[in-house]
Amino acid sequence: MKNLTILKSIIVISLVLFSTVISAQSRAVKNARKTIESEKEQFHEFMNNPEALESKTKVTTGVVGAYEKKQNLKKEYCSIEDYKLPEKVLLLSFYIKDNDYSYSSLSGDFFTTTTYKASGKKVNAVTQRIYERSIEELKKEYAVLGMELITPFEYIAPINPESGKRVIDEKRYEAYTSFPLPILEKKASKWGLGGNQSAVAEEFRLLPYSSVLGFQGKHFAKEKEEYLKALGMDAYAIIVIDMTAANSSLNSISSGFIFKNPGYEASGAKGPAVGYTNFTTGSVTMTFDPPIKGIFVKEEQEYTTKKGKKDFKFVTVDVEPGVSVLVNYVTKKLVENTKLQINVPVKKKKK
Repeated sequence: MKNLTILKSIIVISLVLFSTVISAQSRAVKNARKTIESEKEQFHEFMNNPEALESKTKVTTGVVGAYEKKQNLKKEYCSIEDYKLPEKVLLLSFYIKDNDYSYSSLSGDFFTTTTYKASGKKVNAVTQRIYERSIEELKKEYAVLGMELITPFEYIAPINPESGKRVIDEKRYEAYTSFPLPILEKKASKWGLGGNQSAVAEEFRLLPYSSVLGFQGKHFAKEKEEYLKALGMDAYAIIVIDMTAANSSLNSISSGFIFKNPGYEASGAKGPAVGYTNFTTGSVTMTFDPPIKGIFVKEEQEYTTKKGKKDFKFVTVDVEPGVSVLVNYVTKKLVENTKLQINVPVKKKKK
């Protein structure tokens, strides 16, 4: 009888423990589901709030350098009529900088970068998905003001007027894909801006330095000038998405516009001079502090554990379409600002 009582107690305890585990698993799933739904709601609430979008979006730099314009008109390097919106703009880079793609630390005189968590393959897939959902709207934003935004492929393979088909221009292909950038790439790699934490959409050259929207820094100036000159366009666009894929958060979105100084060649300047350059860069940035979450679509899936038990997990299956909406919003602000700055009337001196 005593043994039977003990056996019953063991069974009861086992059932209670099993129930507790199931309950704990259920609570974990419920909490995860609740968190995911809450993040999704907050993201959509922000995306559909014009005032909130406006408050997070700032013009960070101007498209037309005030000093360049003043010098050009004063010394007659060009006329005010030369300041006009370009017909074509090359989308130089569509780029993700993933903060969880690498870890950087400074110790004494040594700076180290260690990659971890997110894989290049996964981050590239995220970039591609956002790009595919964004590109047509980006083109429309530029087209509204009479500018044609072209992709690297459209730049490399322009339409042959005789055949009506795209034909690869070998000179353009070499310029975009293979122009040597040793100083830039060495610096980028040293400071953790290389391929270990960079991701680009298909057909784009990996340009990690685009994260600074304008190739800032005197070390890069000459190389930048030579590269953009080799490409031969009057204007370039850059999209930079700063995010952390591992915890589904978005830190910022920046849209940049690189504008060729219309008076630079006539000025006879040699190389980038302080305060007077061949290209100037304007940018508009949407910044989140703290980072906004809910940027991925997650699906609840049942799976079998190593012990053969059924459990649930949440799997990322897509990128939230709203991310592309934000990319387009920032670009629209940039394009509008570009028009205002390029077409701003010249103030006449009072007599």
